[in-house]
Amino acid sequence: MRIYILFFVMLLISIVEGFSQNLDSLGMDNAPSLNKVESAYFNQLFKASKGDFNFENANLIFATGPSGKRIVSKKEYFNKLVKPWLSRGDTPQTFYKLLSAGEKLKSGKYDVIVLSWVKVFKKRTQKRIIRKIKKKSA
Repeated sequence: MRIYILFFVMLLISIVEGFSQNLDSLGMDNAPSLNKVESAYFNQLFKASKGDFNFENANLIFATGPSGKRIVSKKEYFNKLVKPWLSRGDTPQTFYKLLSAGEKLKSGKYDVIVLSWVKVFKKRTQKRIIRKIKKKSA
């Protein structure tokens, strides 16, 4: 058990150190697609859980709030929910939901919902976000 904890701590430290040097390249625009540094950030952050999924060329929706109902821009996500934590050497609380093929069609072009500082995220909320983002991009 100690080895797993040590490994996890070392992984978090390497993520933070690696991206604290590139903070200026995170959240430079509000495009749904990611730049190379942002893609690398998510690929490293979710390395253990993403399987074969690659964040390169993925289109993301960013959401926050206790139940994940609040959609935020990519700039806001990185500037308010990520960079302050990385600059202190911490890892922000973030997870993601891959969208199914049907959800991708309904959303217009999105592959993933990235959730930050969300306590409970329900399928119902995911459906609302997809409907809301579709209306926004129409």
